[in-house]
Amino acid sequence: MSEKIENLLGEDRTFDPPSSIVENANATQEWFDLANEDRLAYWQKQALERITW
Repeated sequence: MSEKIENLLGEDRTFDPPSSIVENANATQEWFDLANEDRLAYWQKQALERITW
């Protein structure tokens, strides 16, 4: 018997959240888009605006 894995299960489906969750979400599509463009800059901005020392 071969020890090699010849097939890996792949999952490409996406599932949109229910509209009730989208309507009440804290994060917006704009936040998602900004984080997608530059994740480090996004999190730096979040930290500077939300964390106080």
